[in-house]
Amino acid sequence: MSGEILNSPTNKMAMETELEFLVIFSGLPETVIEVREIISPEDFYLVHIRKCYEYLLSRYDKDGVFITEDMMSYVQSNDGEEALQSVKVAVAEIITFNADGVISRAKRIRQYSLYRQTQNIAEELTYITPETVIDGAESAFQKLAKLTEAPEKKTMKPIQDDLVDYVGKKYSGNTGKIVPTYYPKFDSILSLFNTDLIVLAARPSIGKSAFITNVATKTSFHGYTTGLFSLEMSKEQVLDRIFASVGQIPYGFLTKNSIEGKYSDALGKAATIIHEKCALLIDDTACITVNEIKHKCIENKVQIAIIDYLQLLKPNGGRKYANKVDEVSEITRDLKIMAGELNIPVILLSQLNRDVEKRLNSRPQLSDLRDSGSIEQDANSVIFLSKTNPDDEHSDILVDIAKNRSGPVGKVIFQFDRNTQTFRETEQEYQPPEGRKREY
Repeated sequence: MSGEILNSPTNKMAMETELEFLVIFSGLPETVIEVREIISPEDFYLVHIRKCYEYLLSRYDKDGVFITEDMMSYVQSNDGEEALQSVKVAVAEIITFNADGVISRAKRIRQYSLYRQTQNIAEELTYITPETVIDGAESAFQKLAKLTEAPEKKTMKPIQDDLVDYVGKKYSGNTGKIVPTYYPKFDSILSLFNTDLIVLAARPSIGKSAFITNVATKTSFHGYTTGLFSLEMSKEQVLDRIFASVGQIPYGFLTKNSIEGKYSDALGKAATIIHEKCALLIDDTACITVNEIKHKCIENKVQIAIIDYLQLLKPNGGRKYANKVDEVSEITRDLKIMAGELNIPVILLSQLNRDVEKRLNSRPQLSDLRDSGSIEQDANSVIFLSKTNPDDEHSDILVDIAKNRSGPVGKVIFQFDRNTQTFRETEQEYQPPEGRKREY
């Protein structure tokens, strides 16, 4: 979306309205039921206002009440003194401290939200090509129609109504929702389900991009249309890794464009195999948004989306964020929603904090995920890569499944042939290196 739209008077008015709404709403918990029927947290333009609104709703759901001091305390604790002062200014300027003031502002917030969503749909239309104009236009019209629909109210039903289908499914042997990586030991621990967000994290130079390129190549060779969104490396750099692994060609020869001798035949054979078998799509657009990734996945019927990496993604729609933590939280949330809407697994690479290198035991922990605790919260699975021996530059790589909502956690040791950028499973069992702290 253009800077003109993001900085438009309309969005500035939306920001003012949201602040006024929060101030009045925080003193009138009796309006919660009516307000909930008008707006949802997703309708807010300012992320910190949305989070404060969610906090007040959680207080109401727990205690049946909240007070203005709850809101002001939350703002001070989470957004600082400057934000608190803006709230106090709003308190002094607002006249209509009553239910009508809350409801009218809630309706305006909804209108501004619809406006922004319409702008996003218009933005998606700019990606339509002559070949996709019919599908793209139809998709846009459907989204526009849904904007004005009343929220669907689902009726709860007895568990007995689902038992026949559930039991029958368990006998079917159908594992269609599970996407294998074709690393047998790894797949025996972690199942990648459609709708899952899987986070793969490591410190720089461990090999996470090489590992995920190996996974992308394997899945695409087995017929899965795999979309690899490389925000850090160019398409040629990704291809260098793929050809090194598939053709068992020294990576350095490829990066320096100096293929000769026996590797000339290997390059030709690798090209033939990749041409015939590889269902891989590579996008090396820098500073891409989740909405843009989602559009490309829909357009190309992607079955597995791989994003390298989180900290380089650009937030959707130009929302204003108080800090990097809020921005990353919103992006991981959008990716989780995308995985559910497209019914595909989304594998997201992420950086780790530097603190992991300062510990005696340099094996990563969930608390090492960089920029946000929401990464762990939104992810169905979290996988860490680290050296089995941090003091050995040629060390094997520990692939540590540290979180797994659908099964056990566990570890698999891979041999990493850095010369050909190839990961191979081993039968080794992990043992912490001597002289270092034992398992935590």
